[in-house]
Amino acid sequence: AERQRRVAGALQWQLSQAFAARLWQAQKALGSLGPLLGALRTRDTALQQAQQEEPTRLAGFDTRLAALDQQLQRLAPRLAMLQREQQQHTEALAVAHLQRQQERLAAYGAQARLAIAQLHDQVAQAPEPRDAPPR
Repeated sequence: AERQRRVAGALQWQLSQAFAARLWQAQKALGSLGPLLGALRTRDTALQQAQQEEPTRLAGFDTRLAALDQQLQRLAPRLAMLQREQQQHTEALAVAHLQRQQERLAAYGAQARLAIAQLHDQVAQAPEPRDAPPR
């Protein structure tokens, strides 16, 4: 029993000796938690405020979305018609361009045939050189 009393006393003395250091460490840790706790409270307040305000702020969006959807539904047929018209116009431009190219190529062909005929005429009308062997 005496030994137990001495061990308990020694432990009590060690605890009392380390008390000031432990108290300082606990106060320091508590002091570092203060700013974090303040920031947490600020965030919590902002979250609660957002939870209260957001439903009223977002309430008008469903009606706006419905109105925009109706507008899209009204404009869709007109858009399809304009796309068809634009496609037809583009096709007409392409066909006209190709026809002009075809006409130019036909004119170039005629000019080439005329030039060949003129070359044949020139060769036929040219006097034969005296040194040339007969054909």
